Amino acid sequence: MIMRGLCARLPDTACLSRALALRWWMRASGIDARMKIGVRKTSGQLESHAWTEVDGHAFGEAKTVLSDFLVVDTY
Repeated sequence: MIMRGLCARLPDTACLSRALALRWWMRASGIDARMKIGVRKTSGQLESHAWTEVDGHAFGEAKTVLSDFLVVDTY
């Protein structure tokens, strides 16, 4: 609902920028949001991804995709 609308306003931004913006907006609204940064190796290449969570629930992310990432930092 509101989260989808916010993400729709940031359509072509990198995941890090999107996760930071979402975390900032949620924390400014009094929600204890956390940004996670994860890495995975696919076809010999290291990939990274950032997303925002509240109480362990990621916003706008597929759980099947996130389960492949090893969380290396939480902010």
